[in-house]
Amino acid sequence: MATSFLHQGKYEKAIPLYQKSIELADDKQAKAESWNRLGVAYRKMNDYDMAVDAYMNAVKLDDESEKLVSRAHFSLLGNCRVD
Repeated sequence: MATSFLHQGKYEKAIPLYQKSIELADDKQAKAESWNRLGVAYRKMNDYDMAVDAYMNAVKLDDESEKLVSRAHFSLLGNCRVD
């Protein structure tokens, strides 16, 4: 359901569902995927600090293939941030 909201641009509705999925996930890979998608939702809302935090949590839990996705998201954030 969270992913559906994400694709519809309803990021505020997706965020608590991803947070709940992180709590309920049984394995590291599922948690990492939820953290990564949570980061996408925050990034789409231009909440870059929360997006970076979510991506960092994904990287901590992730295997190599997912780390590449997280790194790509960090790269996108680098293009979006205005300090």
